[in-house]
Amino acid sequence: MKIFSIIVTYNGMKWIDWCLHSLRVSTIPITPIIIDNGSTDTTLEFISSHYPDAVILPMNSNLGFGQANNKGFEYALTHDATHVLLLNQDAALQPNTIQTLLAHDNGIQLLSPIHLNGKGTKIDRNFKVNTLIKGAINNSLLDDIYAARRSKNIYPVTYVNAACWLMPIEVVKKIGGFNPLFYHYSEDDNYLNRLQYHHIPVLVVTNAFIYHDREIHGSEKMYQKNKVFRRLLVCRTNINFNFAERIKQRYRIAFHTLGEAVSSHNIWLFINDWIWANCKLILIDKKIRYSRKQEKKIQSNWLPYNNSSLKI
Repeated sequence: MKIFSIIVTYNGMKWIDWCLHSLRVSTIPITPIIIDNGSTDTTLEFISSHYPDAVILPMNSNLGFGQANNKGFEYALTHDATHVLLLNQDAALQPNTIQTLLAHDNGIQLLSPIHLNGKGTKIDRNFKVNTLIKGAINNSLLDDIYAARRSKNIYPVTYVNAACWLMPIEVVKKIGGFNPLFYHYSEDDNYLNRLQYHHIPVLVVTNAFIYHDREIHGSEKMYQKNKVFRRLLVCRTNINFNFAERIKQRYRIAFHTLGEAVSSHNIWLFINDWIWANCKLILIDKKIRYSRKQEKKIQSNWLPYNNSSLKI
């Protein structure tokens, strides 16, 4: 077994020792791959001096989350990895997290632990809402966690953010990397849609845990930027939707976004964002259609590995 943990860093000195130390004390050996998106603090110097076992791949520019992770995928694929662990720079494992996840690994599914807040005092708010409530296929998931009735330790979900994904390398070979149409945020939505299309389960393991030290979305300013466009892009690239379903979802996004604008008393911002987002979608329509065609195939999309894809 050879596990690489792909960690995308950007000015991560606040967390990087905490994050990497958790890998060092893991009961299962893990080799970190650091993809640095142009940090201007001392993140890289600290890693080099304190974690010499880490593979460091500095980028000349900020590639965003998805494309930086793709660099890590490429490294893992060409260095005989059996598994890759995507881990945020602001997250840390418990010592037995990976061992517990591997106990449920069958070689062709994505596994995630429960995400706690940074102090481990409660479940991360976004994880609770988006994964345990909205994304749970089995409605008893949240109740079982709170009641500590864990006779069933794995639950299928439709969504879990990529702060901690354990993926057998076979999944990466079949599905590939993150779609380059997504720069930051929502790339995990697209990836999960592709897993669903190709019948690869996404499971939460309820007796495995990580700590995720963030406030709501990590960077609220970055999250809000282009939010309407990202929602529409996720819909347009979703290969599970036919034309009618995409139109139906588009109206849902419009009403949801309008509701947010009304509640914030900023209706003009909604109009501007909606017009701008749709104009941008028109401009990249050819790329979106090409994306949908590619992602319906079983191959390493969006990775140069085996020359199996073309860059958008």
